[in-house]
Formats: sequence, structure tokens, C-alpha cells
Amino acid sequence: MWQRYFEVARQEAEGGEEGQTAQKDDLFRTQEEDIRQAERDAARHADRVHGFDAHVSAVVPWLRETGIVDHIHGLKKDETRTANTVPRPGEESNLRTMIDAMESLLQNAYRLCFDGPDCMLTYQCRAVLSRFQHLQVDLTGKTRPFDPYKGPKSLTTYFGIAHRFVSYFSRVVAPDKYHFSPVTSLDDDSEGKRPEDVIKATDEQLAVWQDIDQRARQQRTNEQNGENDDDDDDDDDDSKKELKERLLELWMLLICHTTGARRYELPLLSFCAMLSVKPSTRSWLEPGNFNSSLSAIIWVVTLLVFYDSTLKEKQGHGETLKLVKAYWD
Repeated sequence: MWQRYFEVARQEAEGGEEGQTAQKDDLFRTQEEDIRQAERDAARHADRVHGFDAHVSAVVPWLRETGIVDHIHGLKKDETRTANTVPRPGEESNLRTMIDAMESLLQNAYRLCFDGPDCMLTYQCRAVLSRFQHLQVDLTGKTRPFDPYKGPKSLTTYFGIAHRFVSYFSRVVAPDKYHFSPVTSLDDDSEGKRPEDVIKATDEQLAVWQDIDQRARQQRTNEQNGENDDDDDDDDDDSKKELKERLLELWMLLICHTTGARRYELPLLSFCAMLSVKPSTRSWLEPGNFNSSLSAIIWVVTLLVFYDSTLKEKQGHGETLKLVKAYWD
């Protein structure tokens, strides 16, 4: 048997070897760009806040029912972190001046809670203040009085929560511009609401904040110009005192601010929602730790309500106990 073979002429690729090399380079460049784009897409997806379904916190119904997931869903995690980041000590900024004043305000309030000539926190007042924390119930069913004492480490953490809220108000609530990037739906590319669209600070709150900002700016200017010499100590003390008074006034306005069912219109509650994201890993905070953050903000609010009442008593506006009861009622 025999077979006939047909000679097949080899056809050179158009452009020869140089053309083949160019085509390979184009293919590799396309693949590399696809890989880089996939990495960018994955990074953007990871930096967005998603639902509770894949997290242990899904087993705690109130985390979902409070609407936290709806308020911060789709936000960039890094932006939720920077929204309440406290500027470093020594930083020359208006916000840092406010933080220093807030720290001094909290220290002044804390000192009035303990035995001594300045103590104004009676047992009866502690009992009324405990109403701000419904969990202050012991094993016998009796309500435990408000306990102001915190160890040095805990005190720093609790005061730090207040500092973070002031930072949040400065970056998210007060400015006319957005801190958070647009929230885009993955389903239809529609743009959702950002926290700035939801929060409804009152005109009075914003007016007090503007005064706080102006006073902090003036204090920085005086310090930079060296106007706080020994002869100006009294004026300096007065300006710092006024700044703290305005900060306390802002807190009282925020504490007494109610909106009914639209809870995240409140600046304080919007801030609390941001605490559900862990700053270090930008993942969901464990339920127990989240509760600790909420306890810290409630403790700070309780302390400031007490302090505001003591100042009003000193000004002749009533007794501390009755004033504290008035806040509760």
C-alpha cells in the first residue's frame, strides 16, 4: 500500500517574527491590566461596608434592628475610620485645640465626683443618674447607682470616645462639604444616601459649633503671636473657660436632641453607628466590644449631664439633684 502526501507550504505570519512578538506583548499587557483591574475592584469591594450576614454580629438582632447596617452600608471603611480620628497631641489645628479643651472639660467634671471639698455627687444624685443606663441592675433586681470611678486606662478610653465624637462632628456634621464618598449600589449603580444626607443638626447646634470654631481659631492665633504672656494669663484662662462652656453647651443640645423614629438624624447616634467598624482591621467590631463603646458614650453623657447641673447650681439656677431629674424627665 502506499499513501500520497500533500506538501503543505508553511505560511509566514503577517509581519514575520516581529509581528508575532508584538501580538504576544499586546496579549500579556492586556492580561496584566485585567489582573490589576481585578485587584483594584477587589480592594474597592473590601473597603466598602457590607451587611451583617457573614459576621458573628448577625446573631444579635438589635444590631440589625437599630438600622446601623443601613446607615453605614456601602461606606468606605477607611473613611469611617478617618471620620472620627483624633488629631495627635501638639498638632496645630483648630480641632486639636477643641480636643484639648474637651479633655480639660471632662477632667473638671470628673473631679467633682469624688470625696473632697469640691465633691458634688451625692448618693441620691448617683441613683438618678443611673437611669441613663438601663443595665445598671444587680443580681437582686435593684438599680445600682451611677459609678463614676474608672481606672486610668479605662478613663483614657472613655474620654477618648468623647474626643472622637468632637472629631466626627468637625469632619462630618458641621462642614458644608462631604467627608464620605458617594455610596453606589452594586445592583443598579444608583447613588445612595451618605451620612451627611441623613444627619440633621439643629440650627442652634451649628451656631454653637461655629462659635466654638471661632474661639479655637482665636486661641491658636493668640498662642502663635505670643500674646499669652504672664500679663495675659487671666484673659487666657477666661478664653479657655469660655471655649469649654460652649463645648458643654453643644453637648447638652445634642443630648436633648430628639427626632422620634429617624434616629440617625441625631449626630450622636450617627457617630455611634461608626463605632461598629473596628479601626485597626476595618472589620465589624465584635458585639461585646461594640457594647463597650456604647457604654463609654453613655457614661460620658451621664458625666456631662451631672457637670452641667452642678455649674447651673453654682450660677443660682437650682439644685444639682433637681436639675439632673429634669434632664431625665
